Amino acid sequence: MTPLDFKNLSPSNQSSFLRTKGNLLCSRKTSFFAIRLYAIYQFYVEVYFTYDMDRIEHIHVIEEYDKLDVYLPGISLPSDLV
Repeated sequence: MTPLDFKNLSPSNQSSFLRTKGNLLCSRKTSFFAIRLYAIYQFYVEVYFTYDMDRIEHIHVIEEYDKLDVYLPGISLPSDLV
């Protein structure tokens, strides 16, 4: 599965694929959304959930690694890896 293959899936199939093959890495919150970051094979996907309806609003493939910087504060490494 490539990022393009994933993008070409329907939203329903993207969601199913994330549930079965994706690895949840971390999450963050904005004013409007709870956002979860998943790793799938060699790429990353953000899933935007609404607070009020607890449903997926948007699924976004991250294509520029600098977009991952917002997740760095939420990641802590074990002391033996630092």
